[in-house]
Amino acid sequence: MASTPASCTNPECSFDQNGACAEQEDPESCRYRGRRPLIIDDGGDGDGDGDEDYVARLEVPGRADTAEDDGPIGSQIELASGERLDFDQCALVLAEAPGRIVSFVAPKDAGKTSLIAGLYELFLENRQGSLLFRGSRTVLGFERLCHLSRAASGRIQADMERTRRAEGLGYFHLDLVAPAGRVGLLLGDRPGEQFVSAAQSLDQVKSLGEIAAATTLVYLIDGRVLGNPKTKGVPASVATSILDAIVEARLAPSRPALAVVLTKADLLEGDARDAHIARFEAVVAFLSERYAEHFSTVKGFQTAASPDPSTEACPRGVGLAALLEDLLLDPRTVYAPRRTPSPPSRYFERLGTLKVDAV
Repeated sequence: MASTPASCTNPECSFDQNGACAEQEDPESCRYRGRRPLIIDDGGDGDGDGDEDYVARLEVPGRADTAEDDGPIGSQIELASGERLDFDQCALVLAEAPGRIVSFVAPKDAGKTSLIAGLYELFLENRQGSLLFRGSRTVLGFERLCHLSRAASGRIQADMERTRRAEGLGYFHLDLVAPAGRVGLLLGDRPGEQFVSAAQSLDQVKSLGEIAAATTLVYLIDGRVLGNPKTKGVPASVATSILDAIVEARLAPSRPALAVVLTKADLLEGDARDAHIARFEAVVAFLSERYAEHFSTVKGFQTAASPDPSTEACPRGVGLAALLEDLLLDPRTVYAPRRTPSPPSRYFERLGTLKVDAV
């Protein structure tokens, strides 16, 4: 049978050996006695029987120590998980401050995850331009995305965790301060396979309900596909099929902005780079003309969120700061007004603030 657990949690105290308190206080009132749970492994079979004999309960002033109480201890609060938000949780964000909802639409492996992670890393590396980071409800989710691209992951080659099909829709959150005021940014994250399959069926595309709430629709064009002579015509055709399905299903009634983003621009280096960029600009112009009645604006952006380290000519995160500012600096955005303190309702409380005219 295990010995009685130590009653003092101060590692420098020898009370359990000789009864002398290191704090020179009454042992019963010493702050180190029974202030945290202490579990001792008695080498049993691990079935949990008798654990109550080896656990010192956390003492909270004013709380009765009852074995039947399995609820929260004291005034504990439940913290957010830090992972992606679901659609209902976004309402809490929008209730705190004016917000912008961004829906990323992209085929599989177009670089959506790297782009979302790159927007977060702008603030880690102080490359965010005129915007300030105020907070985030999904820091753990962001860090999970970035982990495989860091040396701490132990990988030889940088990678990025993809959104699995089973995860469905989720939102990453950034609480930012723009020159005009505070704004919350919600970045929609859905597996790319679902967009391609939805474009083939009107019933399936109607399941992409988050697009109806978006203030900006971001469509990604894979630079690797655009730069391949065998697949250079694919981006325009795929974009047309997906956007046509969205328009036909009437998922964008409020005419959101459309940002056409070229990803992996670092792969377009070489003699043919100018031709590839001209092809991308032609796609943007084509989409702008085709969907002029359905989107308020159509703009093109060239980005490289996570370029190959050997590509010295293309810095990490190029183009992301301009994209981020465009997502926020929309004239339709209503920013949080600056609050001015209102005078107290009772005259007596205003005495200290009244100006007395000199006699």
